[in-house]
Amino acid sequence: MTVAEFAYNDLDQHNELFTMKDELPEKLTRYNSINTLQKLAQKGYFSIPKYLISEQQSYDINGNPIGACICNIRSYSLTKITYASSKKKAKKYAAYLCIINIFGMHDEYED
Repeated sequence: MTVAEFAYNDLDQHNELFTMKDELPEKLTRYNSINTLQKLAQKGYFSIPKYLISEQQSYDINGNPIGACICNIRSYSLTKITYASSKKKAKKYAAYLCIINIFGMHDEYED
């Protein structure tokens, strides 16, 4: 145990410990967010994300479709609600927002 503790402390002091953040892709985007979130959950970092996608189609004032999605990660008590031009885009953005919230990252898509 002493050797393991020494090794752990040495890795920690040199910032060489493998963490959940090391599992993120080199560039996190909306397009790889669903797979990334699922992969992290499958590795046990948090609970499996649950998605609720509205079956009812909505439209903006110009008649363009609007998709809505809710993504919930129970173990983090985290819920993100998104709207986009399609249900698929809303789901990707909801997953993205969950990831950046967990890691304290900035939303690169925020207007």
